[in-house]
Amino acid sequence: MDTAGKSEKIVYESIGTIRTPYTDWAPFYAPEKEAEEGLFRIELKAEYAEGLKDLDTFKFIYVLFHFDRSERKDRWLAHPPSLKGGEVGTFASRSQRRPNGIGLSIVKLQRIEGNTIYIGPIEAFDGTPLLDLKPYFGSSDAKKDAGDGWFDKLEDKEHQLMHMMGISHDHDDHDHGHGHGHGHDHEH
Repeated sequence: MDTAGKSEKIVYESIGTIRTPYTDWAPFYAPEKEAEEGLFRIELKAEYAEGLKDLDTFKFIYVLFHFDRSERKDRWLAHPPSLKGGEVGTFASRSQRRPNGIGLSIVKLQRIEGNTIYIGPIEAFDGTPLLDLKPYFGSSDAKKDAGDGWFDKLEDKEHQLMHMMGISHDHDDHDHGHGHGHGHDHEH
């Protein structure tokens, strides 16, 4: 039976909840900053706890979640902050406004206690529904020749990376004509 082109309803159920200090969009611009222990965690529903066996042998995990607080839109263009008003297609971005609202992050796994998974920072609101967890395999998941697509073409790529990584820096060294003359962490 050929189902190509037919609309099919797919239903997922949350398997847990992501806990973060984030309640609005502002802090997401520096997700890699070191976080206070326990600030970021996943509370997996108890009936799935058995599935955590040996997950703690990995340093990083994929976290798939539902963007439950983003609006669906009619146009499928995104405006990444690093493009300063420019736009790319939704599928060439990590925008939360997606046809199915599925989020994906790779996060550091700190430890597991019962059905609670302590992780490094993740770009998700507190209370975000968890869809799935998968281990990150350094040997096969890291693609050395991946590149950064349109981001590679930015004149100030290194400066933008510092912002994305939450690295404090002096704008005098990385000004690129933006008129910043102060060293600090800030949003972009």
